Amino acid sequence: FAAMSCTNESLQYVTYPSATLAKSCKLIPTMLMGYYVEDLRYKKGEVVGVILITVGIVVFNLSRITSDASSEEERDHPFGIFL
Repeated sequence: FAAMSCTNESLQYVTYPSATLAKSCKLIPTMLMGYYVEDLRYKKGEVVGVILITVGIVVFNLSRITSDASSEEERDHPFGIFL
């Protein structure tokens, strides 16, 4: 419920494609919960893959924020990406 609420709220601040891409960053909290709560162990390749995916998404979104947009409404706000 909370994830859906944050997603819907974030759409007021970011474009839909950015919100969809940002959802992929949930790999890190999922992996951390698996490690601490379910006592799962991950291979180094899996951890590196998750980090690379997350860094790629963050770089992509930050580059879109700082690039020039034709109007203010088309730009993504950092608060929306955080949500």
